[in-house]
Amino acid sequence: MAKSWQYCARSIALGIETMINFRALTLAIALSGVAGASQAAVVYYNTYVTGADLGTTNVAKVELTDSGSNTIFKISNTLAAYPAGFINQLGLDYVGSALSALGFGNFSGVAPLSISTNSAPPPGNPYNVVIDWNTSNAGGGIHRLNPGEDTAFTVFNANTWDFNFANGVTQIHVNATANGNSTKYTTPVAPVPLPAAGLMLIGGLAGLAALKRRRKQTQVAAVA
Repeated sequence: MAKSWQYCARSIALGIETMINFRALTLAIALSGVAGASQAAVVYYNTYVTGADLGTTNVAKVELTDSGSNTIFKISNTLAAYPAGFINQLGLDYVGSALSALGFGNFSGVAPLSISTNSAPPPGNPYNVVIDWNTSNAGGGIHRLNPGEDTAFTVFNANTWDFNFANGVTQIHVNATANGNSTKYTTPVAPVPLPAAGLMLIGGLAGLAALKRRRKQTQVAAVA
């Protein structure tokens, strides 16, 4: 009799747990469907290209986040090791279908001085989208991207994978390094991102697998 009551109690508890885990898994799958289209990538400009060689150092961190048919760029952690320098240019390689359709806006932080596109970039500058910041510190340094400062902007009609981050193609130009020199740094190939909702889905599947193992253990214990 006692074993029967124990078996019933375990069955009820297992049923409740199954329902909770099923709802959690369903929610994770639903969220992965909603947010799955939102990609994010982080790249670090830490590889020397030309000019003054600063060694292996991160001159900037660039985060890209898709928002609908647009991409939000955020540049941070600028020149932590070189407080006297400043960033005056970011060159991007757009490989999407319509360079002329790109638009730029939603500026925050240190706003760029200008943004231009060029379908036939000159030799030595292997990128077709150029974001420029001020090179002068006059007027309080407005539009000058100094060490520790952040900047963000949106590129309209483009997504993360419309930009090529192969080594050497995208570059950041740094001015006023040691002895007043300048340098260009690039980034290795961008990592393949995983949407946050994907992690939730993986967690839900792991929970379901754990639930199955526990169910088997409960059945064995009930038989014993």
